[in-house]
Amino acid sequence: MTYKTLLVAVTNSRHRRAVLDSAAMLAEAFDAHVTGIDVFSPRYPSPAAVAAEYPGWNNISQMREEMEAAEKQAEQRKQEFTSMMDSEGLRRSEWRFVVGDPLETLALHARYADLVITGQVDPDDPAGGTNPDLPARVAMASARPVLVIPYAGTFPTVGRHALVAWNATREATRAVQEALPLLQRAESVRVAVFQNGRDFATAHGEEPGADIALYLSRHGIKVETSRLPAGDIAVGDALLSLMADTGTDLLCMGAYGHSRLREIALGGVTHDILRHMTAPVLMAH
Repeated sequence: MTYKTLLVAVTNSRHRRAVLDSAAMLAEAFDAHVTGIDVFSPRYPSPAAVAAEYPGWNNISQMREEMEAAEKQAEQRKQEFTSMMDSEGLRRSEWRFVVGDPLETLALHARYADLVITGQVDPDDPAGGTNPDLPARVAMASARPVLVIPYAGTFPTVGRHALVAWNATREATRAVQEALPLLQRAESVRVAVFQNGRDFATAHGEEPGADIALYLSRHGIKVETSRLPAGDIAVGDALLSLMADTGTDLLCMGAYGHSRLREIALGGVTHDILRHMTAPVLMAH
């Protein structure tokens, strides 16, 4: 298993260079094709839809101006993307500018890629998006792994020192499977085992962490294991703390083990990590 097609979400964020840097680095490492996608979501629906809904409304010129401005900005991002791919010697790349809903569009295009790369939403930079949960929602909607690059910091490596958040759920299993190409290249891999409610003993077996360590070892991956406390909030804090203590440059985790609404309402692990991450995070559902 490897990554041969990378889909990179390119936004108007001031942090997009970090996303492009990581995409170029992984494309070179896996000899992969890179697709840059710029999704524009207009404030207004199509002229035909507006005319049908609001007869007599005449503001088509404003809609056209918005579209022209978006295309002009997208052209600048295209040039930045193309220049970077060329400078890194990555000739197998393409650019797509799509008008549509960000979630639906990214999920659709992601289904034809091995890995989606996007940036964490910066609350102080609305130009890059306003939905912090979008990466995890794309993972849910597309059945593809999503690598999220933090908006703060620089990341010269991704996956040299990896941390796997393991709770023996379907989502965590999917994340481990999708992360194998990166884990196999890592210098060190640590598995953080945390409880899954009352099913802890049943899910993890007699020796928590032993089975997942054995599974990874059969893929040539040597791991260390750490036990984390139970409870959604405690797990999120513990993961962030462990990442800082171990110099983690990749966290691998399942997205939304609970329903998305419950995560948002109760502050679940996915919700917390997407807001406070300090290193790249690979999520899968």
